[in-house]
Amino acid sequence: MNTIHLTTEEFLERVADFENGHKWDYRGVRPAIVTFYADWCPYCRAIAPVLEQLARDYDGRLDVYKVNVDTDILVAVTYGANIIPSTLLFCSGHKPQIIRGKIDASEMERTIERAFFRHAVQSKRVPAEINA
Repeated sequence: MNTIHLTTEEFLERVADFENGHKWDYRGVRPAIVTFYADWCPYCRAIAPVLEQLARDYDGRLDVYKVNVDTDILVAVTYGANIIPSTLLFCSGHKPQIIRGKIDASEMERTIERAFFRHAVQSKRVPAEINA
């Protein structure tokens, strides 16, 4: 599976309907990460292959989305993605976590494992917000 680009409309359908007061009600079945990026951003370009690899490595267990802040600014503003890249980690029943700024591949994978897989199985909860 590859990273999936979402427009605002697709975000509203697949991730959360923030326009109708459901900002934190995740609509997905699997956990998901949503990365806010811009084509002109060098850090965003640097993490793009990392996101593609994560999409392949977690195929069927994790949805990997990206939102372009230049074309879909409303989503980014709604979720406080005021630094790019920023990545939201969504899991049903929990407020999303946010990672702000560039993060390397190994740290991203550790964060995903901790947030969605190891930690969720052990304690049935997702850790608090992460600020990188």
